[in-house]
Amino acid sequence: MKKTLIALAAATLASTSALAAQVTISGIVDAGFAYNNVNRMNEGTTEDFTLDSGNHNGSRFIFKGTEDLGDGYAVSFYLENGFSLDDGTQGQGGRLFGREARLSFETPYGTISFGRMGALTAGMGTYDIFQFYGDTFDGGWNYAVDLSNWFGRDRYDNMLTLVTPKVAGFTGYFQYSFGTDTLNEQDDATPGERDKDRYAALGLSYENGPLRTVLVLDTILRQQWKDGEKVNQNLDDAQAVSLGIGYDFDFMTLTFGAQYGKNETQSFFLSDGAGSIKTYDTTTGARSNTNGTADGYTLGLGASFPLPCGTFRAAAYYGDVEVNDSMGEKYKNVNVVLGHEYPFSKRTFSYIGLAYKHAWAKADGEKFDEERTFTGMLGLVHKF
Repeated sequence: MKKTLIALAAATLASTSALAAQVTISGIVDAGFAYNNVNRMNEGTTEDFTLDSGNHNGSRFIFKGTEDLGDGYAVSFYLENGFSLDDGTQGQGGRLFGREARLSFETPYGTISFGRMGALTAGMGTYDIFQFYGDTFDGGWNYAVDLSNWFGRDRYDNMLTLVTPKVAGFTGYFQYSFGTDTLNEQDDATPGERDKDRYAALGLSYENGPLRTVLVLDTILRQQWKDGEKVNQNLDDAQAVSLGIGYDFDFMTLTFGAQYGKNETQSFFLSDGAGSIKTYDTTTGARSNTNGTADGYTLGLGASFPLPCGTFRAAAYYGDVEVNDSMGEKYKNVNVVLGHEYPFSKRTFSYIGLAYKHAWAKADGEKFDEERTFTGMLGLVHKF
């Protein structure tokens, strides 16, 4: 009898807890093949054929829960772990919840979130609004598809995000990171000092039927001091304006994205990765080892088509920036991408993608660097 009463009491407590705080576990596993052919000026051609994880969507575990406090108030958490399916290692520098880790307080007047989150223009995370509205591939589809087209933004530590309620179709956003990367000594900054990299953004989205638009102003406030010494003396704060537009015509969804940036460091060259704008070495007649910043713009136009056999996507990107030095080197980029997703069920689909990218850099009208990249990928995604 006592055991029965204890069991009933435990069941009652468990059900009460479940009603108070609903917790769910979900995730994505993505595995596939990728082929890359890269021809780099003065370096020849390199090829690789790999079995990869996360070519379409990064593989992840998601833990999330919400407690309803009543009267329109609630507290929720969201923990997203990234991992590589091909070797089982953790992503995002080995962080346990490197993709996203936040605690949110929801009210009738808006939502405030604390933790590690993607920037408004990063193409990743809960608060990805620019690429969600303005890019058909929305930060997914790895390699030539989502790399080095838009100015470099990322997930940031120590982030505060404010989201207003939707009013007449408009929603406002504010983000601020007190220190962008704890693993690289970019933890919470000292008040009033520029001893860490910080990030700040303002965003406004508008939704009305098939129309979706977004405008984001953001900046990377770069570190100026470390241990009493000046750093990044040739890297001023990055500032960007991003506009995204999406329209659903039923038979297709059209997207358009545009960015204008000042003091950006994002190179269009895939084999360099982020932060690789280089100045020109007049002695050797080639790119130097000195990092620089550049001003310019990047554009993207895309469309997705629902078909009986899945969804077909196509997009084209163009970028043009000029380096902030006496030579005024110009970096340019053209990228064309095709992709198709075929659903086997509501939770499982296959994908295939093809992309061609051409990036080049000139100084005094002469090319000093150039890269041509062809990418093909094929894979399978399962959501649970």
